[in-house]
Amino acid sequence: MSNLGFQIVYRELNRHPDVRCERFFLEEGVPGRSIESNSALSEFDVWAFSIPFELDYLNLPIFLSYFNIPFLSSERGPRDPIIMAGGIAPSINPEPIAELMDLVFIGEAEGNLSLLLDRLISWKENRISRDELMEELSELEGVYVPSIGIGRRKIRWLRAGEMDSIEPCSELVTNETEFSNMWLLELIRGCGRGCRFCVADFTHRPPKFLPVRTALKLAKRGMRYTDRIGLLGAAVSDHPHIEEIAHRLVRMGASISISSLRADSTSDGLLKALARGGVKTLTFAPEVILPDLKSAINKTISNETVISALERAISFGIPNLKLYFITGLPGEGEAEIEAIISFLIMVREIAISYLRRDPIRIRVTVSPLIPKPHTPLQWMRMEDERVLSRRLHMIRREIGRMGGVEFTSSSARMAVIQAILSRGDRRITPVIIDTANGLPWKQALRRHGIHPEIYLGEIPIQGDLPWDFIDTGVRKEYLIREFERFKRGQPSSGCDQQGRCKACGAC
Repeated sequence: MSNLGFQIVYRELNRHPDVRCERFFLEEGVPGRSIESNSALSEFDVWAFSIPFELDYLNLPIFLSYFNIPFLSSERGPRDPIIMAGGIAPSINPEPIAELMDLVFIGEAEGNLSLLLDRLISWKENRISRDELMEELSELEGVYVPSIGIGRRKIRWLRAGEMDSIEPCSELVTNETEFSNMWLLELIRGCGRGCRFCVADFTHRPPKFLPVRTALKLAKRGMRYTDRIGLLGAAVSDHPHIEEIAHRLVRMGASISISSLRADSTSDGLLKALARGGVKTLTFAPEVILPDLKSAINKTISNETVISALERAISFGIPNLKLYFITGLPGEGEAEIEAIISFLIMVREIAISYLRRDPIRIRVTVSPLIPKPHTPLQWMRMEDERVLSRRLHMIRREIGRMGGVEFTSSSARMAVIQAILSRGDRRITPVIIDTANGLPWKQALRRHGIHPEIYLGEIPIQGDLPWDFIDTGVRKEYLIREFERFKRGQPSSGCDQQGRCKACGAC
């Protein structure tokens, strides 16, 4: 429910006069009944799964088996529902779940939902066969029908219209989500900074910005239900009018929350507005500390710039700071760990220097880097699970000794599983099914004769990739050049946000 894309699609589906869309969630391992009418999932003609993370693939067979729906699309009959998926995870590589799906939306579903719905309604009214329906749907832009097969045609990443035409805001406000009683508003889609690990950048070029007038209109709509407005975006502080939007929201009486900021685009004016808007937590993502690693991943904001942004945030009265780092880069070693700890000591000392009744709360999250399709690092070797575990343990231990800083990390084991799902192909499908049925992950891999290194090792750039049939607009040759620059530790310029550059092919 905290996923804004989920809410946008939910709203668009229910706007169609002949469609009733209701929400279902997995509750303690069992599919619950619909929130809207307490109906059973089996009563619905189409099951549409919103999948933001690859690990959610492991839940798909649970839904299907609970209602005795055949796992494989090829085994379903005329009485079975149409099973479809969308979201960023299957959009960048649907192949691990391809045989479970009748169709997959690739890209921004808002761009083509009405055409899809018209075809589905015609299917139900005219009783055409599933095969005929799939043939028709496969001709729609952004719709991938796995049963028809890879290679029949390229699937171009579906683009929605301009930001003001898709109303990128919440449809529902509830206190039962991560963003409790908050109206979410997407100010920027994409990024354009060129961080080489970032899916949001390389699949949404050039970035799109929500106009100020539309942002305020949608925020005003949300304030009928709550005064809490959450501003979202991969690099929300890069919005050219973010300062104006924040100040005007404060004057409207809004209480503001905001997603991760870029230190080099966080002005004093923005910090002042956020503090006046009641922001309690600011998030920055240095990712790495050593200059060579910064150049390699193409995130070259200096440590001094990040420290300055953090100190200015504290000086404006922001009581909580969140910092995100990654681990698992080639050549990282213990030097990067030592650099992270030294950096955090500096941040803690700055926080201590601002004498307050309540101390500044500093929270640090370190996550293993997972190579993702359609980024320059899609060919990169995933770091060994034991090495990742050891590094995370070292960072946890050193932060524990430091005191005054909270630490969280994702599991090295789960990161490795996610990497396999992220770069997997159809050989992974039976592994997903077996895992959902209770077989441990590694046993499921062995059962099907799959060595993890197939998906975890460095991939030769000359070979075909399972997701090559998806055209995001960014040329593969450009990604290869960026991967070579990554290996040489050379930074590159980012995306020209005016669409005047032709380097990557998206414009």
